[in-house]
Amino acid sequence: MAIPYIISQRTNSINANKSSIYFLKIVQNNVVDVNRLSKEIEKETSLSEVDVHAVLIALQGKIMQHLEEGNVVNLENLGKFSMAAKTIAHENKAAVSVKDVQKFHINFMPSSKIKQWLKQNFKLKKI
Repeated sequence: MAIPYIISQRTNSINANKSSIYFLKIVQNNVVDVNRLSKEIEKETSLSEVDVHAVLIALQGKIMQHLEEGNVVNLENLGKFSMAAKTIAHENKAAVSVKDVQKFHINFMPSSKIKQWLKQNFKLKKI
């Protein structure tokens, strides 16, 4: 199977005198949800679809719980999840407060196994 891509154009919004640039952009086909993953994993293991689904839902809750406690969640073959926040910076340390948090997000660092997998020469297909 090949990864689909398109050629995308970007204009320079800062300097209208500069020419457009073109780049390859990966296109996502579909969203694979928990139900589909559960069905696929059931076929490859001795677990039932319902059991797999329950574990995935429980995993989500546990990841959220541990992130909220300030922990890094390491799913060894997948990668590490950690909490982060976008905040307002100040020149004075005393001015920093929790009110400076604009939003929270999750950082993901893929495992070394996935990083190695990403180094392969994937087949690409222009759509």
